[in-house]
Amino acid sequence: LKVTAAVPISHESSPLAPAVEVALALIHASYPNIVGVYYSNQNYKDKSLNPYAIRLCESVMSVCNSSAVLIQVINWNLSPDCESNSLTAYAKDGESWKDVQ
Repeated sequence: LKVTAAVPISHESSPLAPAVEVALALIHASYPNIVGVYYSNQNYKDKSLNPYAIRLCESVMSVCNSSAVLIQVINWNLSPDCESNSLTAYAKDGESWKDVQ
């Protein structure tokens, strides 16, 4: 899988649903093969799954009628030299989200 574009939808932790739905529809029209969602928590040390990011990823799965990956940017691992992995990937497994190794 090669990701060729990343399109930011919102910088809010709880974006308005109608705006997100319109944005997702417009993005899907230009990029029909959406593979997932990326997000970063607002708090530096917070590594929890963000409920809004989960909802957005589930919307992507619904619109694209396929599975999608939820990518979390780990704030405290970010560095200018990119020495450490700053991303954690999750996939939906039944009703829960599991780490993808």
